[in-house]
This record gives sequence, structure tokens and C-alpha cells, in this order.
Amino acid sequence: METYLGENIPKLGFGMMRLPMNGEHIDVELTKKMVDRFLEEGFCYFDTAYGYNDGESEAAAKEALVDRYPRDRYLLATKLPAWAGAKSKEEAEKPLLR
Repeated sequence: METYLGENIPKLGFGMMRLPMNGEHIDVELTKKMVDRFLEEGFCYFDTAYGYNDGESEAAAKEALVDRYPRDRYLLATKLPAWAGAKSKEEAEKPLLR
């Protein structure tokens, strides 16, 4: 049987588009608890994007996941949408490098 790129990516992921809010901002403490529970249950795939929650989703993912768990415990996908309007590779990379 032929293998394909991504065949080891779990079918269930934790989408970080609609995270719990505390007023106008993501409730990072509650998000941490959700991330912890997801990992405790044996899951590992997380998905975020530059535009989710006006750019706060990636920062919340960093604080709730990246800063707290070793890199081999999770898979993290992010994307830069075409509507972000980058005119060059450098311009597209700038917000992602934060």
C-alpha cells in the first residue's frame, strides 16, 4: 500500500478558531484547561490561523500549548490566508515570525 503525506495526522483536531472569551479577548486560562484535557484524552492535533480572533488565536496557542508542552507531544497547524493581502514572501512571513 502506498503511503501519503499526512497519513499520521489524527482525524480529530482541536480547532482554535472559536475559543472561550473573557470580554473582548481569549480566555487563555480556560483555553489552557481545554488544551490540557484534550492532550490527557490522548489527542494531539491543534489547528489555528493568523486571522482567528483578530490574530489572538496563535498567541493563545503559544501560551496554552507551545510554552507548556514539549514539541513531540502535539501537532500544530497554522495558515496565512490569501485574504491577508501579503504582496511578497517577506510580507507574508512578518506576522508569522512573532
